[in-house]
Amino acid sequence: MLSRYRRVAVGILLALAALRSGAFLSAGEQGAAPLPPATDAHSLGPGFEANLSGVLEGVRAARQARPLGTIRPEDALGHGEPIRIVSWNLMNFGDGIAAERLKAYKSILEHMFTDIRSAKILAVQELGSKERGAEKFDDLLPGRDGRWNVGFGDTDDFQDNGFFTRKGIVVNCQKTLFKEGSAKSWHPARLGHMRAGNFDFTLVTLHLAFGKDDPGRTQHEMRHVLDWLKEYLSDPKNDPDVVITGDFNLPTRKGKEQSRRSSQGKWTPLEDIIDQYPEFRSETEANGNGVRKPTALYALVDDQTSRADGEPANNYDHFILTGDVFDEEYVEGSAGMIPPKFIHRVEGSRDVVVSDHYPITARFRSGGPGNNGKTILPDGPGPICEE
Repeated sequence: MLSRYRRVAVGILLALAALRSGAFLSAGEQGAAPLPPATDAHSLGPGFEANLSGVLEGVRAARQARPLGTIRPEDALGHGEPIRIVSWNLMNFGDGIAAERLKAYKSILEHMFTDIRSAKILAVQELGSKERGAEKFDDLLPGRDGRWNVGFGDTDDFQDNGFFTRKGIVVNCQKTLFKEGSAKSWHPARLGHMRAGNFDFTLVTLHLAFGKDDPGRTQHEMRHVLDWLKEYLSDPKNDPDVVITGDFNLPTRKGKEQSRRSSQGKWTPLEDIIDQYPEFRSETEANGNGVRKPTALYALVDDQTSRADGEPANNYDHFILTGDVFDEEYVEGSAGMIPPKFIHRVEGSRDVVVSDHYPITARFRSGGPGNNGKTILPDGPGPICEE
């Protein structure tokens, strides 16, 4: 009988280890302490029999407390169930996509958005018209039985931005960042005010104009976004938690160093543009200690997220967070590029390149105490949803 219990417990431990080692876990999710290796009953060591009933009882209790199929358990510090936001430039998703490429998208999306993962929101760039892009992409998302909501508005541009939210995410409002036809955003940026648990925030998904030889236009559009944010934050009734994500076609300082365009002097890092706005700078005291400001901006993701000839090339895709969300709900170290190994494997099996960008991800706490010790509570959408 004990031998049978050993085999069952070993199977449980190995299954848990497999779940923790999923290819699409973000850097923050991979940071959990690994389970001890266990390949047979003898590897569990002396005293196993005495602890076996406790192990099985713990499994039964966990199942009763949280039904199987939910996204992720609360973390050890009780910060609430985390959510993950994914951003991905899809590369001209619309008409004329080959059948094998569609199948590759479907395989990747199913892997990213299984029920055991915390991904709840997908911000996308380069999405075609509603019928040819948004609806076709929606068909590829797993579990399409009313579990996804589409945030999309068709514009005159053929590379629109949008987002898809899973059931349980409340979207209070959504619209374009600027008036349609505005020269401030070549590919019209889109915003939505959302709520997941007690964490509510304004999400902006954007795709700045690409200027390989002269990135001045890209920088110009970035300043328009910062001008908008400055005005938005000047009204204390607006939610101070802001997440801006997408394809910026600009690097972070660290990201530029490891990009193929690193020698291009005019290719200005995001931090250099942000520092032109005093309210967005991270200040430092005379003693060298950093001063936290709710309006300070933090540019995240330094990886080579764009691709050339199928391989990593330049640092284009990012999350920019206001200090309010960075210091409270953001899970430190969780922002980064989703490991591309699975994407490469799917593409190789179908002889296609799905996109010229890799997806990026970041995690956020949805309740409990935040990083600063304050209880996470919703701020409300404010005037942004009244305009």
